[in-house]
Amino acid sequence: SSQPSAIDTAGDNQEGDDNNSSKPSTLDIEAELKLTAHCLQRNPKSYSAWFHRKWALVYFMNGTSNQEHWANMKSILQSELELCAQFLQLDERNFHCWNFRRFVVGLLGSCGGSD
Repeated sequence: SSQPSAIDTAGDNQEGDDNNSSKPSTLDIEAELKLTAHCLQRNPKSYSAWFHRKWALVYFMNGTSNQEHWANMKSILQSELELCAQFLQLDERNFHCWNFRRFVVGLLGSCGGSD
């Protein structure tokens, strides 16, 4: 395929790409959330988009344990609840969104936030 892959699982990209260094990969959480929000605007019941959003949040949450990171995580999770509220206003029967909201509330509770 001629399109670049979002995930380079085989390590095929050897063309001088700085992303293939020995340091651990990082996730641009803002870019991931923006991408999946765009996907959800087109299809609010996309299981894959909701699942990827969950994965990105967990990956980011497990990234580090410093105080600034947790404050940023709480802010992101609050924004996620706002996003859920917007989608649930469009269709209150969107069980993908309800499931994601429940997940976010659980994460928020685990990092000392409240609903």
